[in-house]
Amino acid sequence: MPQLITYGNEQIRINPANNRIEYSTNRGVSWISRYSGNSYGTFRDLVLHPNGRRPSLL
Repeated sequence: MPQLITYGNEQIRINPANNRIEYSTNRGVSWISRYSGNSYGTFRDLVLHPNGRRPSLL
């Protein structure tokens, strides 16, 4: 499973160095934190939801 996916005009990734979900709207030149915290444990994979509406985290 990937740690980087494209969703619309965003690239979304897991940053394993600090366990954050980040997104970029400029093809990865800069990244903005979307979620940082530890209440969900360690992020491992990103997948698109089957209906294609939003990404899901595994």
